[in-house]
Amino acid sequence: MKPASAGSGSGLYGTVAQIANASGVAAIGAVFFAVQTACSRQMALFASLALFTLSIVISVALLSWMRRAAA
Repeated sequence: MKPASAGSGSGLYGTVAQIANASGVAAIGAVFFAVQTACSRQMALFASLALFTLSIVISVALLSWMRRAAA
């Protein structure tokens, strides 16, 4: 990125990060409350933790793939 565009890049990164965080919270919350309605709170907690763990594993896999592709 050109130094003159660094401010725009920083703003875009911040916006995308906030949207991604809000979407993740909404998705995990939706899973929690959907499972809680159908089952118990313990099952809802397990399902939301499983989704959170899966999202972390996918993020690590994608980041390592991007790192290898850039090298």
